[in-house]
Amino acid sequence: MTLASRGATLRAAVTRAARFDSRSAFARSAFGGRSRRRHVTSAFFGRKDDGEKKRVADLVNTKIEENTVIVWSKSYCPFCVKAKKALDALEVPYEAIEIDRINEERLIQEALQDLSNQRTVPNVFVDGKHVGGCDDTLGEIASGKLQERFKSAGVTFVEA
Repeated sequence: MTLASRGATLRAAVTRAARFDSRSAFARSAFGGRSRRRHVTSAFFGRKDDGEKKRVADLVNTKIEENTVIVWSKSYCPFCVKAKKALDALEVPYEAIEIDRINEERLIQEALQDLSNQRTVPNVFVDGKHVGGCDDTLGEIASGKLQERFKSAGVTFVEA
């Protein structure tokens, strides 16, 4: 193989690699299209059905009923951290569920949306009633409305 033919071979390989790096070539490749996360959605192989959605919704309802104060949260969300710090400042005993660490995260968010018309986190419930997200929680703390909810639910907290 001559030096010129080696150069041509190298140029052809680089050109093919550059074409593969483009988005359209990637989408046409075997790896393109939908992400793998949509295909493998649970510990059991296959797609989740309506029975699975109902099971997760029942679990969400059970958790809300079992805990007087519950915060549905994601560990990396700054609004969730802010809401939890506000509850910590009042020394409120609450259950925080970090849904980003649960396999059924999407189904949990769908169940919460069905219950509260809010898909985003944090999603705070007191005595089974929806409070709202971070801004709603902080607003109710500032107005004293959340403290009234705590009193009526029998939750101990520190007066600010």
